[in-house]
Amino acid sequence: MTSKIKSELLKKRTYAFSLDMALVLFLNKAITLSYTNFLRTVFYQLAPQTQTKVLQSYSYVTLSTLWIVFWAYFVLSYYLGQGKTPGKLIFEIQTFSKKTKDGLTLTESLVRTMGHFVCVITGLFLFALPYLRKDQKSLADIISDTWVSTEAEEKQLAPVIDLHQTSIDENKAA
Repeated sequence: MTSKIKSELLKKRTYAFSLDMALVLFLNKAITLSYTNFLRTVFYQLAPQTQTKVLQSYSYVTLSTLWIVFWAYFVLSYYLGQGKTPGKLIFEIQTFSKKTKDGLTLTESLVRTMGHFVCVITGLFLFALPYLRKDQKSLADIISDTWVSTEAEEKQLAPVIDLHQTSIDENKAA
């Protein structure tokens, strides 16, 4: 891949992940607002002190639902979307597996999401990893043994990858 194509892919990856995180935050906000509305409409007959106590736990609820939404969003998107999150779908990129041609396995989806999670909880500094590495792999790519590319590039490389895999399989059999 030329450096221009690599930088374009890196830009698409950054935009796609930013869009995915915005969607996670939007979904989390919708859930927490629904929770607040539920409390106010269903528990209106409670004493005001009790309502205040329940509403003060809002930050705990927000944080809890954020992590649930984060994990569910990425694991389900990668697994059911065959390596495509909504952000990757919009920017026409995909995560590919070395183990299967039909998207990511559930284990790869979980491990990849764990990589994103570690990057988030370490203050987002690990998201700079693809910018620092020659192969432009992120922490999620490294630990899940996957890679991100455009669909067009993968279609061009598919015959080469199949030949390489066949020779590896033959060497193992010998």
